[in-house]
Amino acid sequence: MDDRPELTVGSYWPFAPTLWDYINRAMPMAAPHTLSADDVYALTAYILHLNDVVSNEFVADRDSLPKVKMPNRDNFIWIDPRPDTMAKPCMNACADPRDIKIMSTAEGRNVTPRTTGPLDTMQPK
Repeated sequence: MDDRPELTVGSYWPFAPTLWDYINRAMPMAAPHTLSADDVYALTAYILHLNDVVSNEFVADRDSLPKVKMPNRDNFIWIDPRPDTMAKPCMNACADPRDIKIMSTAEGRNVTPRTTGPLDTMQPK
């Protein structure tokens, strides 16, 4: 038995609408946010069915999707590992934006995939 769940839709996503949101924002990879809402609902239902979360007859929509109980929903206990910086919003005497310098970027680090060409042959820029 592993300490961490296998990263599948059935074990890794606590709520079904989160899957819909991910598909809506990120898919298809080469042209994100181009699917219609109906296409996103259909893909969400299909993926949930492939993971044995819903039946083959399940129709996903804005009313039915929030009612889906994901299999591992009650096992998500997350403690934020980031330090509490106690950062307070600046309301007065704030830093001048002209004095703020960007020290590093992802440019030239081969972390961004190309956005042209066949998906299976995409290489970082």
